[in-house]
Amino acid sequence: MDALVLAAGPNNGRLRSCHTASMEALIPIGRRPMVDYVVQALRHCREINRIVVVGPLALSDYYLEDQRVTVVSGGKDPIESLQCGLAALAVPAGRTEPAKHDVLTDGAVLADQAFSASDKGRDRCEKADQLLVVTGDLPLLTPQVLEAFLHACRSREGDVFYPVVRREDCERRYPDVRRTYVRLQEGWVTGGNLLLIRPSVIPRALTRARRFVRLRKSPLALSRLLGWSFLIRFLLRRLTIAQVEARVSELFRLRAVGVLSSSPELGIDVDKPSDLELVRRCLAGLSS
Repeated sequence: MDALVLAAGPNNGRLRSCHTASMEALIPIGRRPMVDYVVQALRHCREINRIVVVGPLALSDYYLEDQRVTVVSGGKDPIESLQCGLAALAVPAGRTEPAKHDVLTDGAVLADQAFSASDKGRDRCEKADQLLVVTGDLPLLTPQVLEAFLHACRSREGDVFYPVVRREDCERRYPDVRRTYVRLQEGWVTGGNLLLIRPSVIPRALTRARRFVRLRKSPLALSRLLGWSFLIRFLLRRLTIAQVEARVSELFRLRAVGVLSSSPELGIDVDKPSDLELVRRCLAGLSS
């Protein structure tokens, strides 16, 4: 399968106080940019073939010697960046034109040209059995953790698989970690920052996904979209993973599966200074 790394987020939030890099993916951990830890985990995962990094084109020179890795610029939001990555994957492996680091330079426009307007490119991407989508701020990710997650996914039938990690597993391995947890009937859990998806379901799910992105700062509108009965069960802590799966499946018109994992590395993203400090301590000596 192929992998898509979303790493186009600008460094204009809380991490700005830690480093002046223009994009979060470029913030160094040791001698390497943060996103490289994700790329190397994917490179050494036996399940992964091509890797597309949607992020700063400055990373292109970093992977000039690796024909498996392509770097393309992103869009103005995660949905548009996803389209940019899909467009790059629609270009056949080994194609020499355009150059691998210049496949996309204008987010939405070229994504539409290469993915939506190109029947052959779209068909090639959609016929792929599965695609792994990962955020570029998971530097603790390892090939072993990835392979364990992918193995767990194979035991279930679905279109999209999303890791769910118990709070006790996170805090047992990383006592200093600060994560956002939700209470389900299975206990306190947190979500991962990657998903395994069947590319053929992406086009019909994109419209609803864009709506979620637009409404993310409007709790009332988002509540209407999710449904009040769903939210009431959530507030009363009566929701189960199976019920969340069912609601997501209904909303996005696909089969969603939540995969319980004991690997906190799937969800420890770097979005604040304490996260960066934690991963730098954990990765000290492994960054050369």
